[in-house]
Amino acid sequence: MANQELTFKISVDDAQVRSGLAGLRAAYGITLTEKGGLVESLWHAVDNAAGNLENVPGLVRRVIETEAWRKRIQDGEEFEHDRFIDFITT
Repeated sequence: MANQELTFKISVDDAQVRSGLAGLRAAYGITLTEKGGLVESLWHAVDNAAGNLENVPGLVRRVIETEAWRKRIQDGEEFEHDRFIDFITT
């Protein structure tokens, strides 16, 4: 059996690369207090939206990427959840 060469071409948009790198930096470079501020921003965006929810998807993504839902300090109190559903329903 003869050796065969396979060639793969992967195309990645520069914006996708920047977005992915930003997410990685965010996950490793954010404090618990900053995570609390992020969750608070999400809460206010949902609570005060009055029909305008355009910021919510980005905030939800950031809360998930940084795992701010898992552990954070907010208003001087530490919050911790093992499951995302607990974060949502608390």
